Amino acid sequence: MPPSALHALADLLDRSFARIADAAVDARTLDRQLIHRETNPWRSYAGDHVLPLFTAASSRPAPAGEWLARRALRRMGEFDGEQHAWVSELPGAAGLLGAAPAVDPTVPERGWDGELQPPAVQALGRAALAPYDPAAARFTGLSLECVPGGVDASVGLELPRRYAVNGPERQPARMAVRLTGVTLSAFEGGRGSSGELGWSTDEGRTEVLVGGHGRLVAERSEFRNGDWYWHDSEEGLAAALLYPPVPEGLRERRRARRRARGRNHWTDRAERWPLPLDRSSHLAAALVRQALARASLGACADRNEQRAVLDVCRVFRGAGTDVLAAGRLGGKGFRALIHRWAELGGDPMANRFANVLHGNSGTGPAGAWGRRLALELSQRPWPTAADLPALPRAAALRLLTADFEGIRLHRQPGTAVLQFAVPPRDGGGRREGWDLLTVVVEGITHLRVTPGAFAEPGRVDHLNRRRHALEWGSSLCVSWHPKTGLMRTVGQESEIRLVGRSDG
Repeated sequence: MPPSALHALADLLDRSFARIADAAVDARTLDRQLIHRETNPWRSYAGDHVLPLFTAASSRPAPAGEWLARRALRRMGEFDGEQHAWVSELPGAAGLLGAAPAVDPTVPERGWDGELQPPAVQALGRAALAPYDPAAARFTGLSLECVPGGVDASVGLELPRRYAVNGPERQPARMAVRLTGVTLSAFEGGRGSSGELGWSTDEGRTEVLVGGHGRLVAERSEFRNGDWYWHDSEEGLAAALLYPPVPEGLRERRRARRRARGRNHWTDRAERWPLPLDRSSHLAAALVRQALARASLGACADRNEQRAVLDVCRVFRGAGTDVLAAGRLGGKGFRALIHRWAELGGDPMANRFANVLHGNSGTGPAGAWGRRLALELSQRPWPTAADLPALPRAAALRLLTADFEGIRLHRQPGTAVLQFAVPPRDGGGRREGWDLLTVVVEGITHLRVTPGAFAEPGRVDHLNRRRHALEWGSSLCVSWHPKTGLMRTVGQESEIRLVGRSDG
């Protein structure tokens, strides 16, 4: 008997929530990249894949639902090679997919405007940097993050072009050097400081020198080119002969197909199936979409959403299997499922549930039921200050991101984000994993990192909420001021110093 596409789609949803919960259960092992990989296929540019699951589960006859589920699976796998591999990890799902997209990130490709774009991934070396002047580079930002198996780094640079741009130059050549398996990180720089780039590779070991004070040693490295005008360089003109532009008519047809499979995915011919759906299934699908969007915030560097992600996964764990069971009962089953999710969410998630139900209720009896439930949930109490966790006793640095140009964090220039793992601030009675503490500092002008920054966690001697200060005994000390943006971190074995506007 061939594998069921509907059950495979439901198992993928169950697997996503289970993996996200495992990745976020302990801040010391928080995996932001895994959270992104598990949430992105459900809400990517290829379209919404949550509603097809609910449509297929409640469709009659059953072959129609199986056809819709198979269509959704194939569209998931056709988006890119990473999503194809993600779906294929599920036993039996590989046979339901087509061929993997033939996308090679190491070769140029045409963008949406028909212009040739540089390879997404290149080896760090003279060939990749030939159109630019590494000796006159300018430092724009740094990111260091603890990941499972080590530390990864990314250095942001602006490189002067050695070629003339055909037309007005609206964007500088912004690059990034990605490093995996960092074994040594010592860095010092500030906004506008020299970022002269040097590198050496020897027996699987890459050493990157940035400016006069930056030195990073890693196992692997890659160069990410973000130059909008690379097609005007000699290398780009030579590559254009190997990758000719797509004819205008064919390009327009490809764009039309992408738009059909994108935001307005119901206009795709494969999805126009006259299935009478109860509004309750749409409400349940909207709650799952909101849950995945909430879970995706766990991958954001400047958000502190670990506990919210764990609450979402606790409520929606096994949601795929529950959807299949509710689909057999129709609208009654989905309304019972929504009630169950609302009870599991409790007061902390009641207002979010109410907003989703109120905004997606629509008309008809099911819509009126959704509005009544939304009104009931909106009257529940909000969490108060008394529910906030206690102060941390120790902390371990997990992430440091400094953005001097407002590129990485999409905030104002001179913003830094630090994420710490702290012991459970509720006395450890609820769970064993450590919590996440996120600190956002604005107005920095200088950054210094020494090799011991990601050492073992230190003991917190003092934290004053009014002065916004954390102090780690003899190993690390962090203090900042919310108005002036002043932050200095000093220690005996490690040092991170972010200096901003002084308050005099």
